[in-house]
Amino acid sequence: PGGAVLAAELTEAGFRVALLEVGQWQSSETQTCSEREGFCEAYQTNGNLFTEHKDLTILAASALGGGSAVNWSCCLPPPQQVREEWARDFGIEWAASEEMQQSVEQVRQRLAMHTEGVKLNAANQVLIRGCERLGYQSEVAAQQGWEPESPDNGGWCSLGWKHGSRQGMHGSALADAARTGNLVLLDGCRADEILRDPLGRACAVRATVSSGPSTRQVIVRGRGVVVAGGTLQTPQLLRRSGLKNKHIGRHLHLHPAMLVWGRFDEEIRHFEGAPMTTVSRVVEDQDGRGYGAKIFVPNFHPVTFSALTPWQGAKEFMESLTGYAHAAPLLSLVRDQGEGKVWEDAAGNTRIAYTMTSQDKKHLMSAGEHAARILVAAGGRGG
Repeated sequence: PGGAVLAAELTEAGFRVALLEVGQWQSSETQTCSEREGFCEAYQTNGNLFTEHKDLTILAASALGGGSAVNWSCCLPPPQQVREEWARDFGIEWAASEEMQQSVEQVRQRLAMHTEGVKLNAANQVLIRGCERLGYQSEVAAQQGWEPESPDNGGWCSLGWKHGSRQGMHGSALADAARTGNLVLLDGCRADEILRDPLGRACAVRATVSSGPSTRQVIVRGRGVVVAGGTLQTPQLLRRSGLKNKHIGRHLHLHPAMLVWGRFDEEIRHFEGAPMTTVSRVVEDQDGRGYGAKIFVPNFHPVTFSALTPWQGAKEFMESLTGYAHAAPLLSLVRDQGEGKVWEDAAGNTRIAYTMTSQDKKHLMSAGEHAARILVAAGGRGG
């Protein structure tokens, strides 16, 4: 998303921008609601990306537009405590300034962030109802753009189905950039190396463009190069380009998540309608410094649901799957203090090492307990 927003800002200022995107452009007419195709086309390593000890699964986008193509459209501005920490502990004084707030507001307008008229599916109504009965904080979460008026009703957004007005980068920032006539899009393009002039300044990118089974090498030259490849790919590109700073690829944060299900007598059908349209911040700040977890409503289609269901025996597994339509999930996302690292091995594969701190585990367990209480208060039961 960062690259798309920057492309919009630069093209609107009159610059000609070449945007190298590893994801392939896909028209709405050719897109299908399929877990198999969605994971293969929209996620790095087809959604099968794990930490070294296989204790965390990482869903990282590789679609055109980055994470905005597969996220759940929830848009929350950076909390004040986080901005103050950036300024205080990392010397980014601008982060706590009014200028930063103005920039956040500009992004809100470009992404059409709003809370008015947001539709809550049954699962999000469960979160609100449970929180109200317990006296927990909850709210409608700001959304990017407006969900499409189509049969899927937004339920396939996690697999790239973003056809509503101003949804995703392709519907907002990239569309804005394209309208200027100053944008050149190279899709299916992997940046291999940043090239530098004799003075050491970035001046070009060597890349590989793929179209079906065929590939070709290209060199894209310009007055400057901006790297916005995401948390996992940016460090690898910098390393491939010869940068040696010891911090490249380190200090990785992954906001680990915990999932809790509640089964209801009535059908919830959490997979229909937009997910993550509500949020509870009841355990957002567990230490007075803004570290804790938020509680959201995710959505999972059958393959993902079955993969996330713990194996406790054939009978129990079958009962869980037959209760799919009656299940309501709550996802706790922790603001982690632990750090990891990412690197590229000799075969060109992404490798990730990460360990949660005891404090992060404590925060996540507390969030999981609160999520379970919300589900029970809303009328759910276990099993």
